[in-house]
Amino acid sequence: MRFLGIMEWYSPVKEGTGLHPRPGTATSLKAYFPDIDDSYSSTWLPSRLGETPDQVQKRTDDFLEAFAPRFESGGHPPGQHTRILFVGHAASCITLIKSLAGSKAEGKKLRIGCCSVTTLRRDAGAEKGVILGAYDIAGLAEAHFLTNGVERDWGFEDISVDETGRVVDDPGDPGTEGQVEENFGLQISHPSARM
Repeated sequence: MRFLGIMEWYSPVKEGTGLHPRPGTATSLKAYFPDIDDSYSSTWLPSRLGETPDQVQKRTDDFLEAFAPRFESGGHPPGQHTRILFVGHAASCITLIKSLAGSKAEGKKLRIGCCSVTTLRRDAGAEKGVILGAYDIAGLAEAHFLTNGVERDWGFEDISVDETGRVVDDPGDPGTEGQVEENFGLQISHPSARM
């Protein structure tokens, strides 16, 4: 199954250079990965114009608030899952940790290495139906199981900024110049999703 919404983060696109890439649909990927459920529709599609760090954090919050009820209603049986695995690049993993752990992530060094694993456990006192800030960090970016430990770690402190502190724009995907940004944001109808 494929729950788009936590896709990689791209900094804002440099004006006139096109759009950032987006992975194919579940149907287009089924030829390469036969186990993909091509009836699945994405929860959230990020803007191909890129985002600031604050915008990617808001996207992650909004994705989780739409995703959680969708996931809970589709369990086997509904609501009876014991673990959820999110897979992503460093920026999306960092924003997931910050969203799910809330204030418990403040002051933590959030650097994510290749193939590292972060384990979050639902706070026993968390209010039912609440997802943002409802998790405790049980293990952060662990890589002890890898031969060389943590490798190629990244954190938001590594982004390139200009003299004003603004994220430096990246060029778009060649061949997309002149294309119009469309079909991004929430892709499902759900009353608990904030816009």
